[in-house]
Amino acid sequence: MKYRKLEGTDLTVPQYVLGTGDYASNVPADIARDLLKTYVDCGGTMLDTSHYYGSFLVGGRSLSECLVGDFLQENHLREQVLISTKGCCYATNKPYEKRMTPAFLRSDLTESLRNLHTDYIDFYWLHQDDPSQPVGAILEELNRCVEEGKIRYFGCSNWKIERILEADAYAEAHGLRKFSANQVMLNMAYPNMTAVDELIQTWLTPGMRKYHERTQRPVFAYCSQASGFFYNCFKDDYMENIGYSYSRKYFYNSESLRRAKQALRLSKQSGMTLQDIVLGYTLAQPFPVLPIVGPQRPDEMKSTLESAQVPLTQEQINFIFDI
Repeated sequence: MKYRKLEGTDLTVPQYVLGTGDYASNVPADIARDLLKTYVDCGGTMLDTSHYYGSFLVGGRSLSECLVGDFLQENHLREQVLISTKGCCYATNKPYEKRMTPAFLRSDLTESLRNLHTDYIDFYWLHQDDPSQPVGAILEELNRCVEEGKIRYFGCSNWKIERILEADAYAEAHGLRKFSANQVMLNMAYPNMTAVDELIQTWLTPGMRKYHERTQRPVFAYCSQASGFFYNCFKDDYMENIGYSYSRKYFYNSESLRRAKQALRLSKQSGMTLQDIVLGYTLAQPFPVLPIVGPQRPDEMKSTLESAQVPLTQEQINFIFDI
């Protein structure tokens, strides 16, 4: 596992952040614990979760956060592992109730601290946005949480570039800390935007890409492997297997298939695995990127962490995109 200082912070972060969104819900708790142990044993030091993940199953409490918190506490790993969690996501039982307010931020953070058995969060994210809410009050609340020692750094997830710019301007005008990073969908596939918009998610748009090139603000890339699209899209049962439904919904289209064919050609020519190519693309961006990976089986975990961890060259990217 490679490590580096996260730009703009004093955090030393691993090459790959482990996403635990399905752990203890879609991935049974015993398997999830094995996956967490494998990640840590291989040198992984940053876990990404959310106040929302798994909360639809047990009384509104995040199964993912609780599992991560129990695992770190039981193994005395809190000081060795960075916790990345999120708040202010809409509630599953109230999908139209927007929750991007200072009050919800404070209550979600308080519950996350309890779930994770910790006094502070290393990196706290605003999981969604509500453009009708004034950005100033949100930033001021985040800065208060930093001053209180409850979070070390914070960022946004699924915010449009216009709102990020608005937040930057407000922070500069009022002497406040800005977002330290942006968590956004970034991978080598071409997204089906209707599906992305349906879940109020964000893709790295051209405008957002220019912003990160200019500011060099880090990106935490979720869906960094396109939910396995490139590894599974040519399988005989891809269109019928329910296990591939997520990647079909978000990434199955003619452009993604064309890129997948090019990636296969590159794999045969170069000797790189498809996983080397898919993750190498995220690492090759002209700004700092931390891929969030979410293996759900031990073999997936090992292949991910053993990937080459080498950025693609511009020539290789041009080949895949057929430029």
